[in-house]
Amino acid sequence: MAVRWNVTSRGKDFARADGFVVSIPKSGRTWLRVLFCAYACKRAGVPVEIGDDVLRSNGFPDVKLTHDEWEHRTTRLWDRVRGKHVLPPAERKKPIVLLARDPRDVIVSLYLQLAKREKRFEGSIHEFVRDDELGLAMIVDIMNGWWAEWERADNVRMFRYEDCRADTNTALAEMLLHLGFGDVDAAAVEAAVEYSRFENMQKMEREGRFEKGYLKPADASDPESFKVRRGKIGGYRDYLDDADIVYVDELCAKLAPAYGYREPAGKSAG
Repeated sequence: MAVRWNVTSRGKDFARADGFVVSIPKSGRTWLRVLFCAYACKRAGVPVEIGDDVLRSNGFPDVKLTHDEWEHRTTRLWDRVRGKHVLPPAERKKPIVLLARDPRDVIVSLYLQLAKREKRFEGSIHEFVRDDELGLAMIVDIMNGWWAEWERADNVRMFRYEDCRADTNTALAEMLLHLGFGDVDAAAVEAAVEYSRFENMQKMEREGRFEKGYLKPADASDPESFKVRRGKIGGYRDYLDDADIVYVDELCAKLAPAYGYREPAGKSAG
């Protein structure tokens, strides 16, 4: 990433932040947002709200969620020149959670997001997977770039979406500690995890209980247009054909080994 500055209002927001969650889109960021906000509100003893200022307004570290390099590469030229989505060097030294998810699942969810919600892509999923500007090759390249930069950084800790789903209480508590929330309240963690169950988030999205557009379905009659869609691990197999799966497996084999996605889920190396 050649641009290391951010001369936009978002850059000012980043400068005020205490920490960050960095991820490729569709890696579980919305789920984490709800978990963090629910925890802060439960700990503070106030009704749960979901919003950008909920953590700070309840006396907790101000954690911003960003796609960093991915947004930088996929936005319009003027925003790239200004570095609108870039975490500048000073901010890259703050506590960071690097949230990872199997790129095979990511690419399917991202296709549905851009095709059904944002209407940014008009081709088939088979074309999207191979797209030069939005497809899987770029995602693998960005993930490898993040790991090359941060693998030895004490301020960065990587969490895998799949592990967070398997033991959400432990993952949330460890994230909160890493991001500077202080002593973690186990009861508030439990309450936040219960509040953030996918079934509950989908119900709230259907009922329009989220004011933000990122938590509203594009088409209430189409489950694939929901922001909170399935979260299924290994769900990419329901959408990709055999040729696609060969292609995505070959690309994921190029990922940094630390991510644990060089082999498909359920398949061991050797």
